[in-house]
Amino acid sequence: MPTAPSSWPADGSKLDLADKKISGFFFRLLLPLPLECVLSVPGAFFGMPAFHSVAPATIACALGGCREAPETAMYAYAMCVCLLLAAWAYVQSSPSRVKTQAHLHTPPALVLSPMLGVALTRLIADAHAQSAAYLYLVVWYSSILPVITFKSAAGRRRPLASDAKHIGAEAVKAVGLKGLPNIPRMHATGDPNSAFPSGDVAGAVAFAFPLLRCTSSWSVTPASTWLLPACGCTCVLLSACGRMYYQAHHLLDVMCGALFAAGSGLLLETAFTGGLSSGDACSPSRGWWEPFVALVSLAAYAKLTKVHKAVPAGQKVE
Repeated sequence: MPTAPSSWPADGSKLDLADKKISGFFFRLLLPLPLECVLSVPGAFFGMPAFHSVAPATIACALGGCREAPETAMYAYAMCVCLLLAAWAYVQSSPSRVKTQAHLHTPPALVLSPMLGVALTRLIADAHAQSAAYLYLVVWYSSILPVITFKSAAGRRRPLASDAKHIGAEAVKAVGLKGLPNIPRMHATGDPNSAFPSGDVAGAVAFAFPLLRCTSSWSVTPASTWLLPACGCTCVLLSACGRMYYQAHHLLDVMCGALFAAGSGLLLETAFTGGLSSGDACSPSRGWWEPFVALVSLAAYAKLTKVHKAVPAGQKVE
């Protein structure tokens, strides 16, 4: 896809150059292939619709809701996790599979993956854990709405699509030396003007939200009172580092993506419970259908407003 000039921040503006300078350490960083493979999961999965096939059940189990799950159901969940990781390894194994990688982000994946994710969660988790899983999906869809709106309005170039004089020769060279080059290639060819804000980091915050807000909703081990929130925050940090490492986003992009998701989550919790101090964010009364209402609303909004377009209307592409 051709690259258009950024609407905001303007290419080469003080804010843009300062952001690139602060983020430059990650742009230039080169990790050993095993570490890069590990980083690619938090760096790419939280904004990937296909991840919804296993993320809800993962949250449910992390919160202690799968202790009485049928063995066959747990095998099915483990198989889905392995299949997703195998698909990820497959699409990263050859430069010719850049387009195949994009299938993990297509509308069919956006629709089918949460169906599988909700079905798995209902098979293996208790009512409270199911509620936490549904909360994750609702927060994800709700936080993506402002993300895609601002993406369309800002039309900011990704670091990998920026001018060399702005990002620096070392960063330009580094992106071609990444051990998993299909990640930056997909963004360079598919959506080079989608830097601000980061949908992946917003997705990471949506994933962490139930771990932070639902831990005390039912009986869990004492360690989980600090371990689960710590794990959630770690997921967000690793996602942000991964997005900058692959030159998909700047520091400003990942910070704003995180803020949008955190704000969406807190607003939803207030709406659901009548206040942030009620401690009922994961009420078992939450229905399995709520994520799909949020998904349909998001799809309708994107279709009507056309905010999913990477290049803002009226901009001249290079």
